[in-house]
Amino acid sequence: MIQRWDPGTVAAPIGPYSHLVRVPVEHELVVVSGQIGVLPDGELAGPDAGSQTRAVLDNLERLLEAAGAGPEHLVKVFSMLSGTEHLGGFRTALHETFTRWYPEADWPAQSLIVVAALARPDLVVEVEALIAVPGHRGPGTAARSGLPAPAVSPGQTCRVVPKPPDGDDSRATVHTDESEEAGVFTRKLPSSNT
Repeated sequence: MIQRWDPGTVAAPIGPYSHLVRVPVEHELVVVSGQIGVLPDGELAGPDAGSQTRAVLDNLERLLEAAGAGPEHLVKVFSMLSGTEHLGGFRTALHETFTRWYPEADWPAQSLIVVAALARPDLVVEVEALIAVPGHRGPGTAARSGLPAPAVSPGQTCRVVPKPPDGDDSRATVHTDESEEAGVFTRKLPSSNT
């Protein structure tokens, strides 16, 4: 079970968040990229922070479900607003959703920053998240990807080509050569000397 608490050795939280969150070993960490205030069809939910925040949180809930998790598995939420004038609408929409998700006020960790702008001028809210999904992280598996763990040595480059959306496993492969291919994630593993 994910543990959230405020130790009492620092000031109480000024919003719906916990100072500390501990993730048990048997959970897999999943990172959620920044979600913006658009509907499933890609249309902007509205011009205001309230409607965009509600859409962001609805999208986050869909992503949690896709990852095999729920709001109780949120470890950290990182929110960005494109101006202080959006704080009221954001906080109202966040409070509405968090009250539903966390009736016992067992909030995830949370950070909020105000930025000059987001990726598009019509966007006023973006939210990233970290999820702790219950599951076994045994040897020989890449967490929930359906791919075997890459057999690479320190200092070797590993390219992982993800499973395609059509589910055709025959194209899901792990490459360990040094060549580059557009659109394929490449990561050089650290040398064992470091």
